[in-house]
Amino acid sequence: MKSCLLTASSTLLVCASAAAQTDISSQLLTLSGPVQDGGVYDLAAQTWSQGLSSAAGASDVLYNNTCAAFGFLSLDSGEVVIDSGRLPSTTSPTNTFSQPGSADQYDLGLIELAYCTSEPSLDIRLNLFECYAPCSDASALVPDYSFDIQGAPGSLSGTPEAFSIRVDLGNLGSLPNILADSDGVYDGNTALDQFGWSFEITSTLSGGPSGPLVAGDPFGLLGGGGGMGCGWGAGTGIGTDDVLEIDTAGAMLGCNFFGGYFSGGEYASLYLKLAGADTAPPSTGTKFCFGNGLSTACPCGNNNDSSQAAGASGCANGSFHGGAELDVSGSASLVSDDATLNAAGLVPGQPGLFFQGNNAVNAGTGNSFGDGLRCAGGSVVRLGVRVANPAGEASTMGISLGATGQASAGDTRRYQLWYRDPNGSPCGNLFNLTNGLEVVWQP
Repeated sequence: MKSCLLTASSTLLVCASAAAQTDISSQLLTLSGPVQDGGVYDLAAQTWSQGLSSAAGASDVLYNNTCAAFGFLSLDSGEVVIDSGRLPSTTSPTNTFSQPGSADQYDLGLIELAYCTSEPSLDIRLNLFECYAPCSDASALVPDYSFDIQGAPGSLSGTPEAFSIRVDLGNLGSLPNILADSDGVYDGNTALDQFGWSFEITSTLSGGPSGPLVAGDPFGLLGGGGGMGCGWGAGTGIGTDDVLEIDTAGAMLGCNFFGGYFSGGEYASLYLKLAGADTAPPSTGTKFCFGNGLSTACPCGNNNDSSQAAGASGCANGSFHGGAELDVSGSASLVSDDATLNAAGLVPGQPGLFFQGNNAVNAGTGNSFGDGLRCAGGSVVRLGVRVANPAGEASTMGISLGATGQASAGDTRRYQLWYRDPNGSPCGNLFNLTNGLEVVWQP
C-alpha cells in the first residue's frame, strides 16, 4: 500500500487543515486568451510532436478534471502545488459524486495538463502519489512516479498565454501502474482512497506569472470518463477536494483554497486528465491437483463433472458433483497480510480444516485420500477449522496465513481444505478435499 501506511496521521492532518486553510485568491489570475494546444511530449524520447503512440492513442479516460478552466494559480519560484483525486475501483459506490471503475488497477498511457505562462518555455515536473490525503504534507512522501517535461511551449511576447499539453507515456519500457482507490478497494475514507499529484516549474522564472490552470465544478452532472461532465468533453475529477497543498524548500507551506466554493470562491483544484487501460492484478496463487480425472483419478471414479471452476476443483462429493474448489483473494504480500483462502462447493453445515504444507504431493497430481486427493503435504500446519455456510462456502477470513504458517518472503507454500461429507459420501469415506493451491510469499 506504499504511502497509505501513513494514513492514520494523514486523517488527522486533513481534519486539522480544514480549520487552517489559507485564502490564496490573490494568486488566482484570470486567463486573457484561449487555451492553446501545446502538442504532445514523448516522455521516453523527450521530444515534442503532434502524434500519439499506439498505447497512448488507445487509452481510455480514467480521471477528468478539465471543467471550467478559466484561471491559473501563479506560483513563486520553488513552489510545488499538490492536488488530489480518486480513480474508482470496481467496489466504488454509485451516487452523485461517485461511480464504479472498470478495474482495480490501471496502466497509465497519457497525462494531460494545462498551464499559463509569460515565459518563452517551461520545464515542468509532475509527481504521482498512489495514496495521498489532501493537505497531508506531500513533502514527507516519496512519489510513486515522477515525470520531467522539458521545453513546454510558452509565450514569445511576454504576455501570459495558456496551453494544454499531453504527456505520452506509451513508449516507456513499462507503463506506470496505479491502483484504483489507492489500494484496489474502496474504503470510504479520504485518507485511504485518493491519489495525489504535484505540479512544479523546474526552469528559472523571470518574474512574470506562471502556473497550472485551475479547473473543476463539483456540481456538474455525473458523466463517464472519471469525471462529472460540464459540457464539451470536460469534467470534474471524482474525489477532488476544494483544497490545494503548497510546499516549498522540501517542507509543507500550507493548505490553501480560494475562499471556499460554498462561500462564492472558485473551486481549488487543478486541470488534469489521466488516460490508460485496465490491468488485471497479478495472480496471488496457482491452483493444482484437480479431481477431473485428467491426472490422478479420484478414489472411486468420483471425478468431478467440471461444473465447478471448469474442473479446477476437487473430487465430486455428496452435495456437489463439481467438487469443492479452493482459491485465494488478496495479495501474497506478508506486509499487507490480506490473503484469504476461499472454498466453494463444500457440504453445507459441515466443518472443514484449512491446512498448509511445504510440498506438492506426487509432483502436484496428488494421492488418493478419503473421497478425494491429498495435494499438500510435508510439515503440515493447521490453519483453522471453519463450518461451511448454507451455500457450501467457507474462508480463512480473520486468519493471518503468513503469520500462522510462519512463512517468510520467498517461501512457497501449498494449501488445501479437508472437509466432512457424512451424507451421500461417494466412496463411503465420509470426508473429501479441495484442489491444492500454491502461493509464493512476497515481502
